[in-house]
Amino acid sequence: EDVSSDATPATYSPPRLQRITRTTSMTSWPALSSDARLIAYVSDGGQSGTTPQLWIQQVGGAALRLTNGEREYSRLSFSPDDTHIVFTAVDDAGQHVYEVPTLGGEARLLQRDASGGQISPDGRWLMCVPRNGVGIRVAARDGLGFRTVAPELVDVACAAWMPDSRTVVVHARPDPLVEP
Repeated sequence: EDVSSDATPATYSPPRLQRITRTTSMTSWPALSSDARLIAYVSDGGQSGTTPQLWIQQVGGAALRLTNGEREYSRLSFSPDDTHIVFTAVDDAGQHVYEVPTLGGEARLLQRDASGGQISPDGRWLMCVPRNGVGIRVAARDGLGFRTVAPELVDVACAAWMPDSRTVVVHARPDPLVEP
């Protein structure tokens, strides 16, 4: 009987789990820097009843809060050079894509009525999902001058850049008449 397909290769070692945050807080939307030294996330910092904020910490280090607003934060990602964190924030004014310097500073609006912003691997482009979930927005890195690509796609849930900075992988429906 051949059991080679069930056998564990001699070189296989299971992934190592490492706890990063040490508070008893709500923590969500983690993003890891390209060198795996920094982690950004949304957390209430162990203070129930407070608005969760953006935090960053060096793996093995102390956490630093990056925001103070009364917003709902989500969909975090690092810029390719790890100098900024791109995120979605929802408040009374709507749902928008912002960026904040990794080590703290003022958040800057990149795209209105959008979410899930990501900067291309070459650092030249910003991609995000329009609030209505139709197509993908691509703009210059600073968020100016966007255009909608693939407008035939509907219910866009998320998108990700491929390493070539020219191709995007999208989770969406190809037509409004196609059932999910």
